[in-house]
Amino acid sequence: MKTTRLTKRSSGFTHRSLAFRRNLICGGLTLVALIFVLNVAATSAQVVAGVSLAAGRNAFSPAGTDVFNTLRVGAEVYSMQRQGSDNVYPRRKVRMELVNPNQQTVATVVAGIGHDSNQTVNGRTGGGRGTGYILEAPAALGGSNSCSSWYVRLTDAEAGSTPNPDPSTQIVSARILFFVVNSGPPSVTIQPPPKFGIVQSDTVDKNIAVPFFGSITLQANWDTDEFTLDNYQLKFSLINTHGTIVATNTGYSRDSIIIGISDSQRMKIQYWTTCADFGGGQPWKIRVRGASQGKVKNVDLKGSISPPITLDVTGVF
Repeated sequence: MKTTRLTKRSSGFTHRSLAFRRNLICGGLTLVALIFVLNVAATSAQVVAGVSLAAGRNAFSPAGTDVFNTLRVGAEVYSMQRQGSDNVYPRRKVRMELVNPNQQTVATVVAGIGHDSNQTVNGRTGGGRGTGYILEAPAALGGSNSCSSWYVRLTDAEAGSTPNPDPSTQIVSARILFFVVNSGPPSVTIQPPPKFGIVQSDTVDKNIAVPFFGSITLQANWDTDEFTLDNYQLKFSLINTHGTIVATNTGYSRDSIIIGISDSQRMKIQYWTTCADFGGGQPWKIRVRGASQGKVKNVDLKGSISPPITLDVTGVF
């Protein structure tokens, strides 16, 4: 089993400090939680949420992300550290839970968190990246062709009589990296429509099936339908389930032998989908604008979608 780290389609960096007050229903009681989520960051390599578990018995703090329903999600909880000296306070017991969109806990780890060192659980210490505690869903959520919100919840797990000094009075900070547990192929072919033709300057829309979100690559071959030695460029547009054009490219046929034409001049669309592209009620489409010079025939679409998968950071729930 391999894991594919989730990536952000933007190569830039975003930083948000968030504080939320939220009423949560638990066991028939309404609990008011003050939730601090710090350093929600996205880079070209990962999506990480920084979480601070407040002081207090039974305190809790969640942070999460949207995940496509066909993907199996996991999380690594690392850089865990309790405030206060280890010479004064014992380790604070913390429960880490991966919670699915149906509010079901699907994976749990409990560990004692200190300032200088943490309890080893399943060979992991919750220290630096790669040594964090791992939470993995047993399966994908399944269901509709859309995204749903998963989150990791940190909860104070101290029980029994209150020691003096009490480790629950000390804040625990952590970072959470969400990833996809991937056992499938690295890419999936997008089923193309049958070959088609386009008359001069006409526009044709064709439905395509996008099975999950990820990195889409689209190219095409076509022939001119005229008595000419010229090669015609076509304009292709990718349209999401809301009817929004999300990517466009104009170029020459992918495999045609055209003297003096470089690969960069051949039509190619590359697009990182997001959860916002799904759930609109319309099929994905490819729109092709015909050449102004004349007709083309045998338009043959070639497409694939592959991990790594883009995450949309949603902060806290």
